[in-house]
Amino acid sequence: MFAERFKVTDRVGAYKAKKGLPAKDEAREFIQLDRIKNLALEYGLESEFAHSYLSLMIDRVVERHRALADQN
Repeated sequence: MFAERFKVTDRVGAYKAKKGLPAKDEAREFIQLDRIKNLALEYGLESEFAHSYLSLMIDRVVERHRALADQN
């Protein structure tokens, strides 16, 4: 699942690089982090764990998007 997810995010990063869009979208990140906290609570998972996990994923994606932008 991770491999497939990162294939998709690489395509997004390539698109952003091509269009000159920023690698980081703080408004979207806020929405997603709020969403994961609510889902965690709904399913009985510690919300801080879910938040930390998603934050790590977002950080890796942003790093990759910046690297793709640097290549262009």
